[in-house]
Amino acid sequence: MTILERTAGMTALYVNSVIGGLRQAQHRLPDAIVAQRRAVVLIEKAYGPENEDVAISLSGLGFCYDVAEDFAEAERWFARALALEE
Repeated sequence: MTILERTAGMTALYVNSVIGGLRQAQHRLPDAIVAQRRAVVLIEKAYGPENEDVAISLSGLGFCYDVAEDFAEAERWFARALALEE
């Protein structure tokens, strides 16, 4: 992966994380979930699925599901994040 590809990927990751947060604040939860899922995919691609930094994106996605009151899905993502932190 070239530096340009990595930089573009990280920019897309941060943009999707910010968009997810904004959509969540606007109570546009389906849009927030889509953006947070994109962020998870991008960070896993950049760092690998077992990297501790992935836990931040997983937690963000879990929080979106928690706010949407989809507690089973929220627990799934929080559990993945916690496993990476241990």
